[in-house]
Amino acid sequence: MLINLKKKKGIAVAATIGIIAVLVIISIGIIISFKYELVGVISSSDLQKASKLADAGIQRAIGEIKKDVKSEFIDDNGDDWYSPNSNTKDENPGNGIAFWDNTLLGGLGRYNVCVIDCQRQVNINNASADLLVELPGIDAALAAAIIAARPFQTKKEIMKVAGIGEGTYNNLKNYITIISWIDPSCNNRSPININTADEVIVKAVLKGTGLSDASVNTAYTALNSAITGLDPFYLWTDFDNVIDSTSLSSTDKDIIKNNANPNRLKPANNTTEFCFFSGGYYEITSTGKIYETSNQNNIAAQRTINTVVQIFKTIYYTTKEDFRGEDANYNLTLDIDEDTNGNGVLDVPTVHMVNWMDSCPINSTQDNGSSYASGYDTLSDALKLGYWDNFDEDNDNENKEGWSWKNWTNIEEAKYPMIISDDNSDGDNELYGAINTTEGNCWAKFKLEDTQGWLINDEFSFRGHAENTFRIGGTGYEDGCAIEFQRGTLMRAKLCLHRFGYYYPNPKDVTVSGSTVALDPVSYEIFGKDYLDSMVYLALNDGKNQIRVYNTGQVLYGITPCATAHYTNWHDDEFHDEYHGTMPEEATYKLVVSSDFTPNYRVYIAPTDTFHNYYDYDDGSFFSSMPQAAVSQDYILIPIHQSSNMYFDRYGLLARGNTGSNEWNTTNSYLLLQHHQHQYLWDEIRLIVPSGYYESYWYEPDEGVVDWGCVLWNKTIPISANSLNETVSTEINAGSGYSLIINGGSVNSTSDRCRFKITLASEDDNYSETPILEDIIITYIISPNTIYYAYMDN
Repeated sequence: MLINLKKKKGIAVAATIGIIAVLVIISIGIIISFKYELVGVISSSDLQKASKLADAGIQRAIGEIKKDVKSEFIDDNGDDWYSPNSNTKDENPGNGIAFWDNTLLGGLGRYNVCVIDCQRQVNINNASADLLVELPGIDAALAAAIIAARPFQTKKEIMKVAGIGEGTYNNLKNYITIISWIDPSCNNRSPININTADEVIVKAVLKGTGLSDASVNTAYTALNSAITGLDPFYLWTDFDNVIDSTSLSSTDKDIIKNNANPNRLKPANNTTEFCFFSGGYYEITSTGKIYETSNQNNIAAQRTINTVVQIFKTIYYTTKEDFRGEDANYNLTLDIDEDTNGNGVLDVPTVHMVNWMDSCPINSTQDNGSSYASGYDTLSDALKLGYWDNFDEDNDNENKEGWSWKNWTNIEEAKYPMIISDDNSDGDNELYGAINTTEGNCWAKFKLEDTQGWLINDEFSFRGHAENTFRIGGTGYEDGCAIEFQRGTLMRAKLCLHRFGYYYPNPKDVTVSGSTVALDPVSYEIFGKDYLDSMVYLALNDGKNQIRVYNTGQVLYGITPCATAHYTNWHDDEFHDEYHGTMPEEATYKLVVSSDFTPNYRVYIAPTDTFHNYYDYDDGSFFSSMPQAAVSQDYILIPIHQSSNMYFDRYGLLARGNTGSNEWNTTNSYLLLQHHQHQYLWDEIRLIVPSGYYESYWYEPDEGVVDWGCVLWNKTIPISANSLNETVSTEINAGSGYSLIINGGSVNSTSDRCRFKITLASEDDNYSETPILEDIIITYIISPNTIYYAYMDN
């Protein structure tokens, strides 16, 4: 029993010791746990501080970007916020850091900020397969899978695509984004900011068009050289000049320029376009750090935040639809689906002598003779100087609405309705008047209806193409077609082309009843004639409404010997004048009034092969026609000044000297086309004046009052033009009146609305070319819109 008792006591002591040991262990655990919890509380406080510092860095970046956006439009690698394409976290300058501050919390707190404009990255939510396949680690199959899996909410979501692991993502992440500015004119894709894009991205854009590696390298070297010199691209002409300076083939140059510019015809493989600014979206990566008090070389807590923020928006006009406004069918009525901004008002611009027709030629010197209707250089989705109408574009013949129906009217509509259709089956429409089958003649007269938009003054050029499809005999100075400029009911200037002339037995001009012709410059002894195959009327600005008529037919058609024979022998042989009535079947008519050639003005008629007709005046019967070669002369100078070679004109009016003004009085005139006794199909009408303007309607941001940023526009001129002669200027009205803005300059205003006015001007000698506005962009700053915000692993 003693032995058993001792054993029991021993067991009890052991149990007691064990319990004590357990209690000690528990106590130590509690102490250790409390200590760790205390440490955790301290670390949590530091982590919160680090988060606040990271947020402070983001706000610093937003403030710096706003300041930059207000002062300049173009983004490039010289901007303060520009960071190389790297997310390196280092508070020291360089290494991808745009902004830093190491003086916070008494030196214990710091932040580093990296900024990347999303426009220099490839937007994987709208990129084409041709572009995606050129990114690191992406082949055709993965490009197709990416397109099938989008949209992505974050960049990391691309790893959900089978075949894209962490390694591929790490190679991609600095080159891709899930949001950026979208150009609606480019199939809703995001262009790449050429001024800030990384080499990988620029080469991917170029390579995806099908260019060889050698061509891509040549192009990139030239482009990068321009940008590296802190000379960013502002205009497409600058970009084109760099590409043109390379040794690339003309084909490769065209591929690059067409792919890059949103207004150009796209190559077969089209990646995406370039742009010159950031688009308003920025990826900001900010790291906040807290250092230990006891050892400031050790980091106590660190937090990195990655966010994408929209800082500004844009007003962007770059398509014909943008410039045209909401009235798509030009009927001045707010139709279904036309109220794009939902303000209940039909928003249309105010225009004077500008047009947005895609078919409008940019170089009118290409319109020689019968080639007028084809082979033009054009630039779509852009604003051009002058009026242009080919009677096809924006035309609704069924409802009689559209561009042509809006601008033209027929002042003889009751007898000869206006028609726009393909009468000659050449594939495009023409303007003409219906033939009155009862009377058998066509006296249609058309004019521009919108006189506020298309009134002209004393300098202009007119070009038109016409084809004669119906002809009938008759007398009168309007036989054939004419281009006339009127103010009210007064004719101010006219280019008239005769179809028929007649031999007559009486010494008088049958076109003006009761009148006789005095001295004639061809044959003084003859006092009767009806021979003006073409002529120009000049209305002098002398207050007397004097009209002077100049015979241009002799010069144009070279028929002076025939005319002399006619005047000499008319009384000997009633049917002698077989060369009467030269008139082209098809012709381009040009009339140019230019102060640079005062007092000489110019007329140009470029017909195809023509023929002579002769008729018996007594009964109007046709005898024969004889062929005539096409005219090859250029402009004919029409003198207005005093000249010893000028005699009495067709209607007995003496040619005047310098007793009055030697200028044509076409002020506030409108264009009128007419054909008398013949049906002419008018096509390809062009009218250019020294200047015209486009004034947008008011734009009111949804955000209300905003800070207006900067303005950029792209001007293009024809290759053959002098850049000094073709100008584009811009004025901005932010609610307090218009101010002239330099290209890329700041509006420097705060308001709830804005509009702009573009003036296109030309000093070309014969107004044959036009400056072109390709696009205009106005930025305005908004309250930062956070697209996504996430903590990153350290």
